[in-house]
Amino acid sequence: MIVVGLFAFLGLDPILNLFAWISQIGTLGIIAMMAIASFAVVAFFNKDGRGENAFASKIAPIVAGLIMIALFIYIFANFGGLTGTSGALGVILPSLVIVAAIVGLLLASRLKSSDAKRFSNLGQNG
Repeated sequence: MIVVGLFAFLGLDPILNLFAWISQIGTLGIIAMMAIASFAVVAFFNKDGRGENAFASKIAPIVAGLIMIALFIYIFANFGGLTGTSGALGVILPSLVIVAAIVGLLLASRLKSSDAKRFSNLGQNG
């Protein structure tokens, strides 16, 4: 209700504007995670090649990661034009993805130093 009220106060359409902004932020976050995953593939296969060829284990993931980084930068730089935001919102909204990443890294680092066992279990099923 607060967000919708704020939009009404500012004379913005909560459905049209909010949907475009949130979906674009989500897209930006997914692209960032895809880039990180691409480089994680390279790191994984550097530790354990599992018989994969260089193209599948290094070249393709690096190319994909670089393309994802380029897309991230393009979307970040043109966020205002893509979503119709203007001024500070065009920088603040996409910056939320970077802020979330930094907070996640800090929390993971804190968990790793305070409880290494729980940290090592991150991503495990069950």
